[in-house]
Amino acid sequence: MSSSRRVIAIIFALGVLLAGFTAMAQQQRVYRGTYQSVRNLINRIDSRATTFRNTLDTALDQSRLDGTNAEDNINLFVRDFDAAVDRLREQFERRQSTAADAQEVLNHAALIDRFVNRRRLDARVQQDWSAVRLQLNQLATAYNVTWPALGRGGRNPNSPFPTNQNRLTGT
Repeated sequence: MSSSRRVIAIIFALGVLLAGFTAMAQQQRVYRGTYQSVRNLINRIDSRATTFRNTLDTALDQSRLDGTNAEDNINLFVRDFDAAVDRLREQFERRQSTAADAQEVLNHAALIDRFVNRRRLDARVQQDWSAVRLQLNQLATAYNVTWPALGRGGRNPNSPFPTNQNRLTGT
């Protein structure tokens, strides 16, 4: 009787272990790269976005956009983008980030991108946004998501970027 209980206990323990391994296998990462590389990428996006925000604030205060609805709009776009990056970071740190979290960041970034490309802002703002864009391109690749199209046909005629960079595929 005792040996049959041991066999049942062993079978039960193996079943629990197998169920645990199956559950772990089903929790696949939704991003490409290592945990540390994606974590560093999110931190770079945040850091470069802070630099961009500061440069943008200064440039807007010294431009004819100061005090206009356009300034209010871009400030709202930047706040929403920052909040999306924060949500992505929080979800990532919990190891629960999804492609939708990364897509949300890119959707908000596309509004900023459109604004920056349509307005004649100083070169420093353009450079700082380009630095953010480079990191966002990597985010799109890591999560296999795409940037939303800009304007008609995905091409903004005032954009300094070639046509094939206005709609990034992340692949």
